[in-house]
Amino acid sequence: MWRDHCQAYDEGDAASQWLTHILGKWQGGDLRLVRFADDFTRPVDPNYMNGDSADTAFSDGYPFLIVSEASLQALNAQLVVNGANPVPMTRFRPNIVISGIEAFGEDRCTTLTAAMQVYRFTIRKPCQRCKITTIDPQTGMIADPKEPLKTLVAMNPYLHLSGAYFGQNATLSFGEKQLITVGDRLSR
Repeated sequence: MWRDHCQAYDEGDAASQWLTHILGKWQGGDLRLVRFADDFTRPVDPNYMNGDSADTAFSDGYPFLIVSEASLQALNAQLVVNGANPVPMTRFRPNIVISGIEAFGEDRCTTLTAAMQVYRFTIRKPCQRCKITTIDPQTGMIADPKEPLKTLVAMNPYLHLSGAYFGQNATLSFGEKQLITVGDRLSR
């Protein structure tokens, strides 16, 4: 992944047969289900860690992607103005969705800390988006191959970066093995 060579455990023939039956063959071959090897570490890019360290697994490059509901609402409003269809949050595959913050407020955070101080996320860098965001994850179909990327490029708040950005990559600063639940209160 992204020039990283990772170790994985194959989950066996039964899983392979089921996946291939459900999804079909890939380039003439059966699909294999793998999970990240427990004894392997894949460090996050140190260029954005400010001396800290963190690991990830099969995610693009960071263990957490944080997006606000308000950001999606703002993007969808602009998509409609541009004559395009709104998109669901699933297009962006965040693992943490926050509310109660202004649109793109996550872009101005450096940390997000649980109200009870049991865990903290450190925002590392904006997430550059790719063509996957044009694919409906329910159907695998692409209704508009340019959206939402075209709109995100036009909305880009990062004048020093070119491309489409949406959400923030983050790492866990402290609170390993703490439970994160829907409704947790966070502070910046």
